[in-house]
Amino acid sequence: MNKLIESIERGKVRGIEEYKLIDGERYCYQYALKKIANKYVTYLFFIPESKMDVMEDYGSEEIKEFFSITDAINYFTSIGVDFSLFRPIKGVLPF
Repeated sequence: MNKLIESIERGKVRGIEEYKLIDGERYCYQYALKKIANKYVTYLFFIPESKMDVMEDYGSEEIKEFFSITDAINYFTSIGVDFSLFRPIKGVLPF
């Protein structure tokens, strides 16, 4: 976990993508964390898998800012996300 935190402190984006079954429908969730200036910015995006071709109409996005990495990690924990699973993001970055 120390390497994960160190990479975020250096301004690298780290995150995960996972799928959840909610009320019989499969959703894609993306989470990310990046340090920008002196703030830690969290990113949450989710969309029903069946609507991914019209992402701009059905996707939901949430961006929050925290003043400490601990608060950002605690936010992810509070919504049931395992921060220790965060990895470098391949492809298009959310930030």
